[in-house]
Amino acid sequence: MEPSPPPPSTEALRAAELLFVIDRTCYQRVAIGGVACQTAGMGEHAESSEETRVSRRAAVDWRRTGGKAASMVASIIRWVGLVFAAILVIHVIFTVGSANPANGIVSFVKSWADSLALGFSDLFTPSDEKLRVLVNYGIAAIFWLVVSGILAKVIRRVGGGS
Repeated sequence: MEPSPPPPSTEALRAAELLFVIDRTCYQRVAIGGVACQTAGMGEHAESSEETRVSRRAAVDWRRTGGKAASMVASIIRWVGLVFAAILVIHVIFTVGSANPANGIVSFVKSWADSLALGFSDLFTPSDEKLRVLVNYGIAAIFWLVVSGILAKVIRRVGGGS
């Protein structure tokens, strides 16, 4: 003889309870693995209800999914442009505020800002160093904000996001 499985716990029984509609007027709670059906034909209702519940799947709306993905990519691009602009603005603040160039944070921000300024770092050449950094790196920060904003808008529009 095979050993019988252990009885289900009360929590498992509660979780497995189903509510079936019988003859449109009578409701009866039947626990899976519990007491046998008392009403004639109830087993048929239970089986058809279970099959219906299992076989029903929500259709995937690929346009909506693609729109969400495009929206996510556009948001990431927008945030990257914002971070790049923030690094450039912090460099301008450090330069105008005469921060110590030997400091690790200042040198780290300067190295990143020099890379992110692209061709804007020597666009204007006023005699005052602070004014030169303010104008050129400020224009580069505005460039990153505008380009990332336009790119994000195009991606949202092409991807179907709102």
